[in-house]
Amino acid sequence: MEEGFVIDAGDYSMPLVGHWHPGSPQKTWLGLRVEKKAKREIVSWRCTGCGLLENYAP
Repeated sequence: MEEGFVIDAGDYSMPLVGHWHPGSPQKTWLGLRVEKKAKREIVSWRCTGCGLLENYAP
């Protein structure tokens, strides 16, 4: 497993797909420093029986 964090970039109630970024967040005065090539889109799977969610960043 690799350490990382989830980027929440939604504005004005627009639905967006979440992204995962490796490493620990580095704060700047504008928000977080993010390398665009390093971030990965999050894919979610839901169990129809119990509702369990699993998230992956392929």
